[in-house]
Amino acid sequence: MVLNKSYISFLGLLTLSNLLCFNIGCSGVNFGKDQASQSSLSCEMPDCDLSKSEIKSASLNVGYNTNNKVDILFVIDNSASMTAELQHLGSKFHNLTSALADSDWQACITTTDFETIHGALQPWSNASYVISRSTANFAQVFEQTVNSTVTSSGNPSDPEQGIRSASAAFALTGTATHGCFRTDTAKSVVIVSDEDELASGFYPGEKVIYTAQPENYPNKLAAKIASLFGSQTKFTAHAIAIDPSDSQCLASQRVGGDETFAYPGRRYKELTDLNHGVFVNLCSSDYSEPLRSIGETILDSKDHVDLDCDNQIELVGVDISSPNQTAHGHSLSGHRVSFSPALVSGESAIVYYRCLSK
Repeated sequence: MVLNKSYISFLGLLTLSNLLCFNIGCSGVNFGKDQASQSSLSCEMPDCDLSKSEIKSASLNVGYNTNNKVDILFVIDNSASMTAELQHLGSKFHNLTSALADSDWQACITTTDFETIHGALQPWSNASYVISRSTANFAQVFEQTVNSTVTSSGNPSDPEQGIRSASAAFALTGTATHGCFRTDTAKSVVIVSDEDELASGFYPGEKVIYTAQPENYPNKLAAKIASLFGSQTKFTAHAIAIDPSDSQCLASQRVGGDETFAYPGRRYKELTDLNHGVFVNLCSSDYSEPLRSIGETILDSKDHVDLDCDNQIELVGVDISSPNQTAHGHSLSGHRVSFSPALVSGESAIVYYRCLSK
């Protein structure tokens, strides 16, 4: 175990038990107050006066992905209304893969057009069905594919069914899998669409446009993964869709006010909440940071923790636990404490800080 102790004079009051993550493989941040240990702490800041402010703590536990291997399925909305967003996604793909670092990742792709494609995997622009860190120019291959190859497949006018398409893709067998889904790896799905699953009709008060099948429901996909690959398989689900709380985004996506062009991603938001994922607003001006967050969640790594404070922050100390004896540096910028190198599976940290008055 490696503990960064230049700033802290106690070890016994808080142990790794404070950092339990109850969902296997999830990365969580917990905020709390630690009044009992204030007398044992010494500030990193030279003018820090512990007696004048309550010390808070933020704990970060990075879950376990034991063999560092993951299979990623991208489910892309191939309708014409998605052209700009897919270009945006393609240009920022490297942010996701940089977070995956040296892990053994590979990725495949299908579309939300279940009625025509039924979740069948589609070839990348290099004619392969699988790309990985060993693929030549994999970021360029991804960008070319989402900008052209995928958008020419299937019937883009069919209702978008990202969840059902993912379920069908993971269930493929034999040569239809093209080697995409290995038996000993974590699984992850990234759905990208400007329409929610089946557009509408899941929630009370919504107009029923299409009849939902069991495979369309967000709470069914994790169970499907467990039945196909085993109950111990780590699974995360992520989505880039219209934030249900962002009415301006929804309005901007509805061409000429026609609601048939876009629907808020309620089902996709529910999917990510249920499966330890990242939900990205389709209208985000920059996908760089969200894609990096998706990559970190997939890999079980974390290079920062954001602190809960309205005003300026005074850093009191950082306690890092590393079973592999890795030494981590840390730095404070604004409301974020960054770790170098990033924390990985099995590592944890507690950040002690206080919020300064205006």
